[in-house]
Formats: sequence, C-alpha cells, structure tokens
Amino acid sequence: MIFVDWPENFKDKFNKLSVFIFLFTFTYVISYGLYNILRLGPNFQMISIRNADYIFPLKHVFENILDPFRPNLIKSFGWFYIMGPGILLFIFAIGLLSSFNNYKKQFLIIFSWGVLTTLIQAEFAKVFTARYIFFSLPFIFIISAVGYKFRKYKVIKTILILIFILGSLKNDYLMIKDIENMSLPESERSGYLEEWTAGTGIKEIANYLKEKYQNDPNKKIVVGTEGYFGTLPDGLQLYLNDIPQITVIGVGIDLNAVPNSLLESKKAGNETYLVINASRLLVKPGDLGLDIISVYPKALRQEGTREYNTLGPQDKLYLFRLKKV
Repeated sequence: MIFVDWPENFKDKFNKLSVFIFLFTFTYVISYGLYNILRLGPNFQMISIRNADYIFPLKHVFENILDPFRPNLIKSFGWFYIMGPGILLFIFAIGLLSSFNNYKKQFLIIFSWGVLTTLIQAEFAKVFTARYIFFSLPFIFIISAVGYKFRKYKVIKTILILIFILGSLKNDYLMIKDIENMSLPESERSGYLEEWTAGTGIKEIANYLKEKYQNDPNKKIVVGTEGYFGTLPDGLQLYLNDIPQITVIGVGIDLNAVPNSLLESKKAGNETYLVINASRLLVKPGDLGLDIISVYPKALRQEGTREYNTLGPQDKLYLFRLKKV
C-alpha cells in the first residue's frame, strides 16, 4: 500500500516512508513481544513441532518444487468449480489483463494478497483444504469486477454472473436446509459432516446435560470427552461454560476401557458421562459396561474414501453414562 499514491517530491516521499517505517517497527515490536511472552508458558516448543506437521521448510523449494504445488493447485481449481466461483474465472482472466494495463500498482497489491499468497500456500502446505484459500475470494471478486467493466463480451459476462448468483443461492439454501446434499469438496465434507471433527450431536448432548443440571442443581456433573482440545472437549465447553457444576475434561483418544479419571469421578459421587465418536472407540460400545444414553449418526461417508474403507460407512457420536462402581 505504501507505493499507491507515491508522492513526487523528496520531502513528501521522506515523510511517507518515515511514517511507514515507524508503524512497521511498532507493529513488529508488539508482535515479537507477544510471541516471546508465550515462552513463559508450558509446551512452547510445540509451536515449532506443530508447524513441522503442517508446513514444509523453505528448502523444500530446491528439493521438489512441483510437489505438492501441482496437486494442490489442481485441487484449488476443483474447489472453485464445486463451490461456485469457478464460473467467474473467464471474467477474472479478463480482469487480470485489464487491471495490469490500467491499474498496475493496485493490481500488484491485490494480486500479491489474493493470488500470490495462495500459490505460496500450495507450495508449502502439507495439509491443503478449501478453507485455506477462502481468504482469496474477495481479491478475486475485485479483479473480476474490473474484468466485468471491460467493454467486450458484456452479454457473456452478464450470463456468467447470473449463473454464479443462482448457483450461490442454491448452495446457501442447501447449507441451511439440507447440507448433507450440498456439493462440498471432499476434505470439507469429511471434516464438517462425516468425521470426528464434525459437531453433530454436541448441542443435543449439551442440552441433555443442562436438563440434568436443572433437575438437580446441587449434583456435580463430570463429562469426559475424547481428545484434549478441538471439537471435543472445546465444542462442548462452549455450550456449558456458564454452568460451574458441569465439568468437561479430555480423556484421550482410541479408548478400549473407561478412563481412570472418570472411574474416580464416579466413586466420588459425581454424575459421570463419556462422550466419544465410534471411530475413536477401539471396542464395541456395549463392551464398556456403560449405559448408552444417546447416539448421533453423522453424515454418510463417501464410498471409496480411506475412512469408508477402513472405518465403515458412517461415524457416530455416543453419550455414555457410568454405572455404579
């Protein structure tokens, strides 16, 4: 942004550059200071470890520049097509040429924010899903708008925009009314609807626990969930964090027995529950010796996927209650 409306005389250039350097330095000091404050907390080393799980190092460019760049880029075009914006690519291409010729400075800034950053992600991301390029859409729309202003192909461009609007309205309707039949990229459908990351049943379980609390406000309730962060237990805590009598704790994944922490809770006289997905349970639900309160089936997995072949056609979220111990 500093080079947009760049002044002509030296004094104005110096003043603008000085303000930029000051603001950049001030921002850098704040961000670097906040980052170093994290060193005071436990498990600070996990930041770099987790980064290595999801991002290739810079030297990867010299080792294999086209992998995963090429497959990630191909997938991103598929996402644009499935979700709707792909219909605008013709107008976007016209906008690229028109913007570069008529608004060069603005084009370079928007291109670097929206397109160049997507290309960088495609090169270095070990895990690449549709939501990682969602931020690029506003910049693509801006360049497409410039393409629409271009004098030629007005009728074709108008038809394409109408198709885009109608397709978007259809997706919005399905997202609200029938999301399981909405066209979604495989990674998004799997994450949001089918697998352990899906939030199916969490709100219903929270409502059940609230009702139990209201029936006996003096009774302590402990809920153990799979994992230690993320959809569970954090998703459940979002609904229950205002009720101090209900405690939600993580108990790990891939369980083949009732965790000791829940057994101890039950011995202490607490009403104790376990919330876990079938895919994280290594034994049959009936083998745990717990009461099954409710089961919440998730969306059907797509045939041919790894999860379908290894875990079956459908995952489920279970709410168990511990019996007397």
